[in-house]
Amino acid sequence: MDKLGACSFFLTTLLLISSTSAVDKTIENEASGSTVVEAVVNLLRARCTVSDDNFFLRRMAYAASRDGEKSDTFRKGFDGGIWQIDKQKFTITQTSKVLGNQRRGIQGNFSIDWSSITWSDLRKPLYSGIAAALYLQYIERRYATTIPTSINAQAKFWVDRFNGQLNDFLAVKNLQEVSCDMKPVDLVFVVDESGSIGRSNFLRIKNFLSDLVDQLTISSTAFRVGLVKFDMTAITEFQLDRYSQKYHIKSAIKSMDYSAGGTQISTGIKTGNALFARSSRKNATKVMILLTDGHSMDRTDTAREAQRAKAEGVTIFVIGIGKVDPQEIDSAASQPTCVHVFLLQQFSSIDNILYEVRRRSCKAPTKVEIVNEEEAKVFGELLPNRTVEDTVEIDSKTPSTKITTEVVCGEVELFASSKTTSPSEALYEVKGLARDNQPASFSIQNGGQTVYVYYKGKMVSTTEDCRNRNKTFSISFTQASDSCKSSPCENGGTCVDQLTGFTCNCITGFDGNRCQNNIDECQNNPCANGGSCVDMVNGYMCVCVSGYSGSSCEINMNKCASSPCQNGGSCSNVNNDFVCSCSQGFRGKSCEINIDDCLSSVCLNGGLCKDLVNDFTCQCKPGFSGKTCNADIDDCTPNPCKNGGSCGDLVNDFRCSCSSGYTGKECEVIIDHCQTSPCRNAGTCVNSVSGYSCDCQNGYTGKNCESEATLVMCRIGSVEKECTIEDLQKTGFADHLCTGANSGSENSGSQAPENPTPSVPDASGTSAPSVCVPKGFVYHIPYPEDKAKYIQCDEYGGSTVMPCAPGTEFNAPRQICTSNTVCPPEKIITVPHSTDPGKYYNCVYGTAHLMSCPGTLVFNADLKICTWSSRRRELEKDSGKSETKNKMADDDDDEEEEKKMDEEETNDVTDENLDEDLEDELKERREKNDKKQRNIEELREALRKILGDKINM
Repeated sequence: MDKLGACSFFLTTLLLISSTSAVDKTIENEASGSTVVEAVVNLLRARCTVSDDNFFLRRMAYAASRDGEKSDTFRKGFDGGIWQIDKQKFTITQTSKVLGNQRRGIQGNFSIDWSSITWSDLRKPLYSGIAAALYLQYIERRYATTIPTSINAQAKFWVDRFNGQLNDFLAVKNLQEVSCDMKPVDLVFVVDESGSIGRSNFLRIKNFLSDLVDQLTISSTAFRVGLVKFDMTAITEFQLDRYSQKYHIKSAIKSMDYSAGGTQISTGIKTGNALFARSSRKNATKVMILLTDGHSMDRTDTAREAQRAKAEGVTIFVIGIGKVDPQEIDSAASQPTCVHVFLLQQFSSIDNILYEVRRRSCKAPTKVEIVNEEEAKVFGELLPNRTVEDTVEIDSKTPSTKITTEVVCGEVELFASSKTTSPSEALYEVKGLARDNQPASFSIQNGGQTVYVYYKGKMVSTTEDCRNRNKTFSISFTQASDSCKSSPCENGGTCVDQLTGFTCNCITGFDGNRCQNNIDECQNNPCANGGSCVDMVNGYMCVCVSGYSGSSCEINMNKCASSPCQNGGSCSNVNNDFVCSCSQGFRGKSCEINIDDCLSSVCLNGGLCKDLVNDFTCQCKPGFSGKTCNADIDDCTPNPCKNGGSCGDLVNDFRCSCSSGYTGKECEVIIDHCQTSPCRNAGTCVNSVSGYSCDCQNGYTGKNCESEATLVMCRIGSVEKECTIEDLQKTGFADHLCTGANSGSENSGSQAPENPTPSVPDASGTSAPSVCVPKGFVYHIPYPEDKAKYIQCDEYGGSTVMPCAPGTEFNAPRQICTSNTVCPPEKIITVPHSTDPGKYYNCVYGTAHLMSCPGTLVFNADLKICTWSSRRRELEKDSGKSETKNKMADDDDDEEEEKKMDEEETNDVTDENLDEDLEDELKERREKNDKKQRNIEELREALRKILGDKINM
């Protein structure tokens, strides 16, 4: 390839990889992504629209829409944009009086009249970000609060103030943190140790610096730290190249002494600036952090020394301590001061300031200067799997700046702008891409303004020889030849100087390479209704036919032609306008307003009025009805009260007066008389309307089962059960007892002999006239001739002679056969056991119930109760027997018997003591036995009264 071909190839390559078309995605509809969000936030910070938000605005974009990448961010019907600001919040930003100054700031910084934009404009990222920033400031002023510093506290703030979801905000932890690992930064601390600081604040300063060092990467490719302290004079504690380990830096900070002298800030700045000149890294970004209260002996000297340091490429952050002099610290800080000045009055926001200082130190630009048209350069090295990025600030007084980039074994992408301090992929005027053996060169028309170039590079091994070569890049900045010097662009076009010439950016209405062509705006026939079009510069004029007007002849002079009167109103043309005669119930220019018939509060008793056309309707509160809710509804019709209750009407309610035995809202509940558990001794309570009754356990009786009962055995037909006196009195069981033939005679109305001979079937089946009376149930009567038999009477009066079991005989009172060996059939008595003194029988009309005495007690036949045995009586009996035997025995036997009696007398003394201990228990048992005997006598008397001669007691 000849030299001319090579040159053509080179120029073609430059044209392919360089672009002069400005890009601003911050104002593109529905643009999204982290670079767009970062560009918006950087613009807002650079112009002080938002500063002390503790990184909340950036995190909010991620929480609300994942930087606009969520699929529903730009959904139909919602125009809140990346920050998802709803219409109500947007309206507050336009109308709130507390935001008047902020809206004027938007006008001055962005040339945006905030009061005239619409909600749909928030689909542009910059507008959505401005709305979010304004609403944040509204919250701070309206509720006298500040934005929290920690992510967790900000998440709660997001939920409370923006109705967001907690987990959405906590996800901001996924945001990539700022890294300076591949950007060399020389950081110098300049510390005020004057008397106005105070010893306690000086200690806090040392703690703050130690915490900041903990967050830095100390290495040859990242941060190096130096420190100067001052009062009236300055002392260098350590140089930038002194320490390479965090531990040594923190130890040096901790060991600083406090002098408490006067204050000369300029001395500290000057000494700190000198440390940069002695640094071994000439291309490192220079950052100074000044910690002071600003009360210097000479403010002018402070501003002068700060300006000198900034002119030499130093970015100065000022952290105000205690009660500060704001004018002096602002004069020392870099611009804009809203992002370079922090106040630590109470050291309550240290974590946030640490983050901001580290973040801004990392993003501080590397400054170069073009002097006397000489070339200024920035060099760098590319490393595997790492991205090298930085922003370069070019102080160029020339109208155009040329930027040339060369790369070895890698690629570098560049974005340049003279209109923002933070150019990026989302916001730039010119961009270029340089690769191995493919340099990039382009020019930017900066008009003597500072140029900012953001670049990012990475290693790309595209050739075999890259393995053994250093992967480097260089960016050079020179004054470009001014192809625009002759003003080649016509009709107000703007000339952009390029490497090979120029291009013209034409104003609206013109095109062509020099903007020489007037665009014909009439070619699309913009005039309506037969109007003729006349082309003009950047516009057109319509000549309208009669009856029409407007810029495009779109206005019909017949004002009523479009039927402007609504809701049945009639239209009239009057003085080039229309007048509507409205139908009844409407008013307004176009009869568009429905007259509110509810204004006079027509609905009574709290009713809610709903306006209709020339009418109204009332939504009445419960309990009222009628057109105006004037009628009280009778809640007693129909009567809701049950079980005879009477109803009293209330407002939307009723009250029932219940009959006796009922309760509840509608008297539907029977009063639970058993609730207090009145039945004693395990009795079962049965509730009823009139009260309660107790179903007592066997052995108890009384209203509440409170008394022990005396039981008898009753028989109803063939059914046998235990009964009390009360049972006999209440139920008439005694009438059902079969008592013999005389009962049948009485029922038949004739008198029979006392002991008639019945004519009943026997074993042969023969029978005589029956002695049974039909009663509707089976019963039994004695068989006169043989107690071991009885007569069974069926329900129809039939009779049959039935035998008793061997050893038993018929018991007439009990209607069954019972034993005839122990208990007499006609009595209720107690008899002793024949062999066991500790047992006895309870006899109930011939039936024996075997009972046992408690413990070692024995049954006393005389007392009819269980008592202790008397050893003394037994001893006397035994003594009597011994005397009889003594008469028949010899003298030797007498001696043995006396010895035995002595032993028994000793035992008897012991038994007497036992008798005395149990005397009370025996007395209690005698009383119970007496009571039982009385109950038996009462039962006998009751049975006599009820049964009369039917039973033999």
